[in-house]
Formats: sequence, structure tokens, C-alpha cells
Amino acid sequence: MKRLIAIWHKIIAYAPSSVGRSYLLVLSWMCRQFMHDKLASKVRNSVASANWPQMELPPRSVRVGNETYIKLIPHIGEFDGDALFYKTMPYEHPVFVWLEHECAERYDMVIEIGANVGIYTTFLGKLIDSGVLKRVIAFEPAPKAYGRLIDNLKANDLLGNPVTFPAAVADKTGWLSFYEPSSHLTNGSLDPRFAAYFSETVNEIMVPAVDAAFLEALVLDGERVLLKIDVEGYEPQLLASLSGFIEKHKPDLIVEVLQETESGISEWLEDQSYKPKLFTKDGLRELSFCAHQDGRDWFFEYSGQDRFAKH
Repeated sequence: MKRLIAIWHKIIAYAPSSVGRSYLLVLSWMCRQFMHDKLASKVRNSVASANWPQMELPPRSVRVGNETYIKLIPHIGEFDGDALFYKTMPYEHPVFVWLEHECAERYDMVIEIGANVGIYTTFLGKLIDSGVLKRVIAFEPAPKAYGRLIDNLKANDLLGNPVTFPAAVADKTGWLSFYEPSSHLTNGSLDPRFAAYFSETVNEIMVPAVDAAFLEALVLDGERVLLKIDVEGYEPQLLASLSGFIEKHKPDLIVEVLQETESGISEWLEDQSYKPKLFTKDGLRELSFCAHQDGRDWFFEYSGQDRFAKH
């Protein structure tokens, strides 16, 4: 049966795009209304196995975390395509739940570096609307991903707040080479070796970049800052380049940690006043720092003294 359904999806994918689009919208409605997540996952995987033409699909309202709903424009075969099949996005659920519960008491603003298509940016924009946050600033250098970020903000009537920049954050301001692995929109990187893990074909483009001084100009005196970093293999270099900014503002950090970046981030942590905790399905856990099988997002909580002394 599984094979027959996969063949059926391949046939529909070769039909006129209007037929395929109508089929996907009906299937989406059925998954979201009548199917449990396990069955919806099987449908999603079967759909993703076919080679669908490019098509515009309408935004889907999905829950991220436990309480916050956003509209997300889905794309077949990509992580935002889950919005077609689920009412609640499984993507990095523990991080969203923690942000819902903790942002109001801890932070005035979030700086998101590596926003990709904007699922976090949109979510954080909703937190601004509800009075949980004051400001959000997001950076994304990949043109295609940034375009989708803007589309998602428009779908949620959030354009202009959060503030977004189509740029990388790096060790210098200027134009830098950015490497995009073919058919892997979410894995573009300033590190060519990391991008090459995902595809034999890697396209090099030039993107604008800003340094720590640019971030410095964005932060108001005394603001409590959360710094979220997901830059596909460039994390160790970025953290090192932001050392002055981090020393001055003492932000908490959420950082994606993979095997390729574990040692570099570990070396950075040795000289910092940060306590690492891992986001797991059971919440934050204090564990020895490493690229962990239970999750890839770590919370680095500032544990030094004199934080936010000017408040």
C-alpha cells in the first residue's frame, strides 16, 4: 500500500500544476482535520518523495510552542511544508515553548542571526504583538530564504516589526562569499566545507555582511538581550567575532550545535561565564556540553555578575 501511494503521488506530481495544487490542498485539509500525527507524517513523507513542480500554496495557520499561532507558507519537501500536514509544527517545539514562557520576564529584545525562512522571526513578532517582547531584529543573507521570510511576515501582518536585514553577521562588514548547497535551502553557510556536506553542487554567491559594531548600534542602553544563532557551521567563528558585544551586553544565547561545530564552540565556552543547558523534549537539562543526540539547540545562560547593572 505504501508503495502504491508513493506511485500515486508521483503520477499526480506530473499532472498539470493546477491539478496537483488542488490535490495537495484537499490532502492538507484531510490531514489537519482527521489524521493523527503519525499518519500525517506518513502522508507527508509520501508526498515529499515525488518531484512536484513549483507552486504557490496559501498560508496555513499552525501552532508553534503550546500557545502561539502563526501563518506559514508551506513548500513541499522543506521543513515549512509541515504546515500542510499538521496543526502543530513539530519543528524545535521545546525551544518555542521555552520562549513563550520565559521571554516576558527575561528579555526586552531578541537578535536572531540566521533567520532562514522566518518561522522564529514570525513567532517572535507575535510575541511583540502580545506584549511579551519589545523588539526583534533578524538577519538572513540567503536571498531566496529572505524572500520567504518577508512573505511569512506579510502573511501575519508583521512586516516592519520585527526589523529584518538581508545580510549575514560575520567578523567584518562588506561583501562575503556565501555557499548554497543545491536543493538545500536551509543549509546555506559562510563555511564552504559545511555547505558541501549536503550536496556535491554548491553555488557561491556574494552577500552583504555586518559585524559586531553594527549590532552594537542596534541595542539600546541597558536592554536585556537574547541572542539566537543558527548559522550552519559558522557558529564558532561568529561567537569569536562577537566577543566584545557579548562581554558588554551579557546576553543569553540559543545556539545550534552540531558535530562539526562542537569543538569550536566548546573552546569558546571555556573562557566565558555561561552555563550550557540542552533543549530536550522534557525541557532544559544541564548536561555536559556536546553535540547531543537528544537535541541540537543549546541555551547558554549568563552566570557572571553585574548583569544589566544599568537597569
